[in-house]
Amino acid sequence: MSFQVSPLEFERRNRLLKQSDIARMTGIPQSRLSLIERGEGRANEREIKLIAEALDVSVQEVEELINERAEFVILRASYLKRMESKLKGFTAGLTVSLPIRDIERKP
Repeated sequence: MSFQVSPLEFERRNRLLKQSDIARMTGIPQSRLSLIERGEGRANEREIKLIAEALDVSVQEVEELINERAEFVILRASYLKRMESKLKGFTAGLTVSLPIRDIERKP
């Protein structure tokens, strides 16, 4: 089993953040963030800047993640299960980096 996420959602999840966390940090409604992540809403300059600050990345990186919204990252469930067992006992602020070989990009 696998699931699909947009590049922006992947970046958020990689930082162990929920949409509600980003909403609280930025003041952008969670429903609006959902639209932006799904590519159904276009983020304005202010929203891009706020999202970049919340994710601790550059504005350019957020713009690239949003522009890549047509691509999806597919994570294998078996890989996620292995990561889950490795992360037990770590703090919630841990950032997880995934090796490229475990990620497939689909147009």
